[in-house]
Amino acid sequence: MTHRAPIGRPVVPGIEVVRGGRVEAFLHARPTLSSAAIQWGGLAVEDYHVPACVIARHEHVHDFLRVVLSGTVRYEVLTAGKCLHYTAEPGTTFVLPRGTVDELRWSGPTHRIAVALHASLLLGAIDETIGQSHIELREHWNVTDRHIMSVLFWHSRTTLMRGRQQDDCTVNTSRMPWRCTC
Repeated sequence: MTHRAPIGRPVVPGIEVVRGGRVEAFLHARPTLSSAAIQWGGLAVEDYHVPACVIARHEHVHDFLRVVLSGTVRYEVLTAGKCLHYTAEPGTTFVLPRGTVDELRWSGPTHRIAVALHASLLLGAIDETIGQSHIELREHWNVTDRHIMSVLFWHSRTTLMRGRQQDDCTVNTSRMPWRCTC
């Protein structure tokens, strides 16, 4: 059953992905802050402090944003048959359309915010401003946008405090010295 927020948009319960044919949490680590208790219509926001880790291959269920708030580290993205190499720093933003399939390898710790956006939220915003009924996000793996970072940082510090949870990422060193089961 799909839950609906008071304004009529579907509730996105958390950042979810498809992995191994099952819908599951994006990271196995619990977010330090989460919008899950608030149940906003059309989006979920989660705040993570994550060590170096590999985020196993997954498919994004919703349109997705991630902003790095602290930590300057190298990372690799395996997607569409390519291996892309970048350096993340505060402000680095990912913009991914739903259906994007990827695996990530982070070489060091970061503090980052992840946002899942239901298509109805973006379509409603576009329709209200320019009357369009279709929107297409393009995949971006290393964008810096101070406006997105400012908004997400503010929300993580003011609104999400109600959903505060403890980070419990576990380290698995069986494959790589910096691998974890995030």
